[in-house]
Amino acid sequence: MAKTHVTGELDYLVRTKLPENPNSFEYVLREAFLLEHQCTKGAEIAKVLGITPGRFSQILSSPSTLKPETIQHLLVRLSGRQTRKRLIAAWTAECFGESMGNSLFTGKTVSSKTLRRVDRQIRESRLVTAALTAQEAAVKSTDWDLRQQFLDRAFYARRHLNEPGRAMSIARIIAADAKEQGSKARLATAHFYKAKTLMMNPLCKPESFHRCIGEAVRLLSMYKNEADRLLKCALIEADSVRRLELNATLTFMERGLDPIDKEFLETERASAQGRAKSAKTYQSKFNNLFTAARISVLLGETFQAAELLESAFGSGEFKNLHAQEQCGVIHSMILEQTESPAEVSEHLVKAILLCEKSCDYYHKAMLETRLAEVESARF
Repeated sequence: MAKTHVTGELDYLVRTKLPENPNSFEYVLREAFLLEHQCTKGAEIAKVLGITPGRFSQILSSPSTLKPETIQHLLVRLSGRQTRKRLIAAWTAECFGESMGNSLFTGKTVSSKTLRRVDRQIRESRLVTAALTAQEAAVKSTDWDLRQQFLDRAFYARRHLNEPGRAMSIARIIAADAKEQGSKARLATAHFYKAKTLMMNPLCKPESFHRCIGEAVRLLSMYKNEADRLLKCALIEADSVRRLELNATLTFMERGLDPIDKEFLETERASAQGRAKSAKTYQSKFNNLFTAARISVLLGETFQAAELLESAFGSGEFKNLHAQEQCGVIHSMILEQTESPAEVSEHLVKAILLCEKSCDYYHKAMLETRLAEVESARF
């Protein structure tokens, strides 16, 4: 299970892979047999169906040519009404290119197993599916803590899909839930999420961010409820706020909204490097080295920035979800100071394609903005 305490951010620890269409016939079929028969491999599903693995591969390879009798053979092995409905809709879409209506992503009830499925979807960069599954599960959950965990995942997915409006809606729901439950800790987390979402807007002013994060700090100073600390959903602490405030300051400097403060940056870089040396997890090591690299770029020290960036990525490589995409953004800033506009553009295009493959539209938007600026200067 991904850790959610202390950082207020979710850490997903395995490699990503190319996204899948959650409404494709193959995906829906495999998901159905995973949910109802706990089958994960084609040979296992074939055994449940009473057919050979070769025949099952044929079914997956050409769903539009399947006869209704074959679909019926698949349906009789499935008991869930909505599961069968999704399979028929997927088959119809393969045959006629049209949908039969809304798809459901969870069963009648949700549990920690559903949460693990959402985590897997995020790790595999199926962020749209993860967001829809998590939001639907949050509605169905009768356990308050489990509901909050689903909302955490939904926020993460919507943010990386670069959907600030939907991300902010989820933060608002978390705040409403926290007020109803009387949880100051969770309400602080909601304001933390609100501040992170505000930073997605390139037009966000420093005063707007600081006003929002100030409310999170105020709430943090108020909660002493030990019951809150037993929750499994994300709870921020002072260190989480400090990191977000530093990242926001760097972002405002990068955007030209705050002046470059050399003394401040050098002090913060030394602190980040010190934290990286004492870090006990590769996530913490990556975050601190990455911050030090960003600061070096702002200071114009591109050689050191490149070394720090390489060390950051090497600390966990693909185990840090979206590390490659984040590093791509900073690497483009280094190239802007050292290479020709043509070379910068070439790097940016490659980095954008990488973000598209991993469905990381948050960092893709940053790269697209930088590409527009570079291409504009080449006229």
